[in-house]
Amino acid sequence: ATLAGLQEQQQAGTQQEPAAITAQLDALEAGTIAQEKALAESSYYLPTFDQKQCAAKLQEFKSRLEAARSELLPKKKFAFSKKVAR
Repeated sequence: ATLAGLQEQQQAGTQQEPAAITAQLDALEAGTIAQEKALAESSYYLPTFDQKQCAAKLQEFKSRLEAARSELLPKKKFAFSKKVAR
């Protein structure tokens, strides 16, 4: 799944389970982390300009991923915790 695909499904009104959405977003995040590692490993061979461009694209994708996560997943409900009797 892609980030755009998830957002299109949400706009079209297709309902998915929160667990499925979370799994897809986690897979995208894992791919982003792998790309960051690959960039770090290849930084010796890349010119500085290319390093900065790749890092900026990865940061942009990470921010879009977090925005999509907050948009697609329902907010957690607030609840008071029960006090333990002493």
